[in-house]
Amino acid sequence: MALPSSYFTSAKNLVAILDQIQKGQVPPKFTYDHLKQLGFPSSNDRPIIPVLKSVGFLDANGTPQERYRRFKNASEAKRVLAEGVREAYADVFAIDEAANKLPPDQLRGIFARLSGKGEGVSDKMALTFRALVEQADFSRPTEDVEQEEEVGGEDTGANADRRQVLSKTLTLRHDVHVHLPVSDDIKVYDAIFRSIRDNLLS
Repeated sequence: MALPSSYFTSAKNLVAILDQIQKGQVPPKFTYDHLKQLGFPSSNDRPIIPVLKSVGFLDANGTPQERYRRFKNASEAKRVLAEGVREAYADVFAIDEAANKLPPDQLRGIFARLSGKGEGVSDKMALTFRALVEQADFSRPTEDVEQEEEVGGEDTGANADRRQVLSKTLTLRHDVHVHLPVSDDIKVYDAIFRSIRDNLLS
């Protein structure tokens, strides 16, 4: 997997842009015009679009994906971003699985080796990685939290409603199967059914 070719020349507005993504509606397509509507008309902010594509927030046409929508959940956003960064920069994490904790000088060396680019470009690629990492939470995989929300947690919202529906509609049924012996004596069958009546139906 190749490194993302997109990078920031300046990441000073990254936090503000991500904040606006969380606050705003999901657009049909995330275009430069939409970026301007969010309040970021500078050409320095345009690289955010290919960066969002690289971390799986947008598809190749700029259409927001499920990860974009999940990012809008403030309680989950940082873990969602970490998920996208791990995926986009898999080659970096293959070299050091704790790449998100590496100091800038080590990261610049890794990006220079992996990208094969000159110092200027590889430095900006490392800068972009660091800027994204600073806004992400790598302490816990997102999947673990999703499973907890589905299986456990407090009985609030959709989970509580689901449990109430199940409690009302779920019924248990016990089936008793009796295998009768082959016999010509009717008293045998009478004794069996009498025992069933006395022990199971009383």
